[in-house]
Amino acid sequence: MHPRPDRYSFDAFQLDVRARQLLHGGDPVPVQGLVFDLLLYLASHPGETLSKERLLAEVWGNRHLTDATIAQAVRKARAALGDDGRTQMYIRTVHGRGIRFEADVTSGDAAAPPPAAASTPGLPVAAAGPGPASGWRVVAILLLLTGAWGLWLAFPGPGVREAPAIAAEPLPAATRIAVFPFENATGEVDYDWLRHGLPAAARDLLALAEGVEALGPRELEDVPEGDLDHRSAYVGARFGLTATVARKEGRFAVAWLLVRDDGGRHQGQFTTAEATLIARELVRQVLASARGVAPVMVSDAIDAGDPLALELYSRGMEAAMRNERAQAVKLLEAALARAPGSTQLKVAVAQVAFDPANVQGSIQRLREVMDGLPADASLARATLRFEVGKLLWFVGEMEQAEGLLRDALDDPGIDRLLRARVLNSLAMVEQSLLRFDVAWEHARAAESLLRQLDSPYFLAMALTNLGYLAEDMGRLAEAQQYHEEALGIRERSGFPTLVAASRYGLGRVLRRSGRFEEAEELVRMALDTAIAHDVRHDVFDNCEELAEIAMRLEKYEDAATWLEQARAVAESNDDALGLVWVRQLQGRLSLRSGSVTAATVAGHEGVVRDLEAVGERQDAQLARLELAQMHLALGRPDAAYGLLRRVADDLDAAGISGVALGHEVVNAQWLAARGERTGALSALLETIRHARASGAWDIEAEAAILAGHLALETGDVATAGRVLAIARAWSPGYYRTRELAQALRAVETGTGRTD
Repeated sequence: MHPRPDRYSFDAFQLDVRARQLLHGGDPVPVQGLVFDLLLYLASHPGETLSKERLLAEVWGNRHLTDATIAQAVRKARAALGDDGRTQMYIRTVHGRGIRFEADVTSGDAAAPPPAAASTPGLPVAAAGPGPASGWRVVAILLLLTGAWGLWLAFPGPGVREAPAIAAEPLPAATRIAVFPFENATGEVDYDWLRHGLPAAARDLLALAEGVEALGPRELEDVPEGDLDHRSAYVGARFGLTATVARKEGRFAVAWLLVRDDGGRHQGQFTTAEATLIARELVRQVLASARGVAPVMVSDAIDAGDPLALELYSRGMEAAMRNERAQAVKLLEAALARAPGSTQLKVAVAQVAFDPANVQGSIQRLREVMDGLPADASLARATLRFEVGKLLWFVGEMEQAEGLLRDALDDPGIDRLLRARVLNSLAMVEQSLLRFDVAWEHARAAESLLRQLDSPYFLAMALTNLGYLAEDMGRLAEAQQYHEEALGIRERSGFPTLVAASRYGLGRVLRRSGRFEEAEELVRMALDTAIAHDVRHDVFDNCEELAEIAMRLEKYEDAATWLEQARAVAESNDDALGLVWVRQLQGRLSLRSGSVTAATVAGHEGVVRDLEAVGERQDAQLARLELAQMHLALGRPDAAYGLLRRVADDLDAAGISGVALGHEVVNAQWLAARGERTGALSALLETIRHARASGAWDIEAEAAILAGHLALETGDVATAGRVLAIARAWSPGYYRTRELAQALRAVETGTGRTD
């Protein structure tokens, strides 16, 4: 078998196999891993018709990839080559059979690079030459690719697999152990705390062992059900732990399973007369198996050696995960009374005692607890600030949340995974405060850390949040890239609900990119999955997004039906904020369908108040802009002006964002309503430039359509033609694009001239 060449060349392009880079005229062209794999395979098989099945088998190793993902990889490969589905200069579709690479390709070996110190056999080595920034990108891509392939190869197939025994060796530094929920097989409701509370206690005991980074039910609550190997690999853990607790002849019988990332498996069992003794003995046996040595001493830092304190702690954590706050506080305070010096119990009580109805009192208690923690409890202090900061964000206390999360970052004992999670949460808080630039900086810092930590679960979460942030900033191309990468990671994981969540995010971007039919297909797939797995908040999100798509397709009855379904889901979930969002979209539907009334205005005023009350500043500002448009529709420019001023006051430091661009559009509409058509047209043309620069294609197109109608009203047919081209490039079938085209045609033929 001949070795693969180091380089493939065609026209001005080169594929550098070692560096895994696409070059054009010597300059790197950024492409994602899936796309590079496809280009490399195409270049090595020019002129051959390649079926989807062959690509799956030989390019992506029969990984579970959807047709939509494969089609996206082909589209992105074409885009990287300056090609598209119309010209098909390089990648031609052979209908019913596959694709074919049309270029004349030459191949050969590049000059040998200088020997690298301590290079790893089998891994691609970046070519010499790129500076620090591009070198970092290559390393980051390689880490992501090798991590993803390693996870896929480690997933067990059907049946039982022989696994190597766990070797007797010490744990390396920062070994990650993921503790998943246990099974309560006692048949007694009183022991339901064994499901989440016991693994939470086990997680905290493991975290006290030297060189162990433990994840428990709270950190892993969004990881879907699945086999232990699969779930552990997805969160980047070296070990995964679960257990079953039953009752036999008056004793507790515990059977536990520990899996390792190389396929190793170890099982153990023991019995005890007292439930209070389960957690400590379980952790002792698990650490002994993981380290390969015995005996193992388990820290008594949580319970001061009092087994009942540990059981009370377990019961309290179970109640907390069920949102039974009062019961959780009572149990944890009882545990703390038995072990008053326990840092973990003090932190748990302060976190669980957070009362959304008494934020200031909760913050005061939090500060008292933190002041009383020992100097060496920096990680516990950072964790407490992080958890309470998230709670404050959930209840709309954004400034308080921001302060706590920033303080958490300053704690010297914070580990890299927690730092990444804090940065990600801080970015979301800043996004809610309309501080987009600093939110982007922190979100990218979280992404950078997570790419180094081999945790697909947390990385995909961060990429998804970056996708939403980029969308809010009007950077749709970047939003699409982040959602597509998150989708690829989740498709490789094989967890349907997470795949559906990424399809929803990508569907939003496709809708804003004018690709309504593709968006509808993805979101319907996501909805079907959410319904099948009874993920009700995802059902709600997808119904709302399908209503948005239906509005763009001028299917107003369908949009109303989807919103009614979303309302029903929100009501069944007691989701007060969801009901506000439904009302906001119902107002948006009235604007789209031209059915605004005084009642519509009154309803939207209530939407603004309710969104502000829960700290949703961005949605409140968008609702204000919609309210201003409603006043303009009813001939009330003065009322619209007041709302525009209020939004402008909040945008001083926000930079370019969807809200800022929306404000420009509505302000131009206000100018037009006052008869200042020339000024309105100039303002819209400026908005088109701003939207294009940021990548907000939908706002660019909507501004172009408004500008086209204004241009026709002022007799500027040439400008109308130019902006119509912008709208057509976005979506030629969009009903507003068609209306402008018809108006321009009428003027050009003399049938619609009014001057």
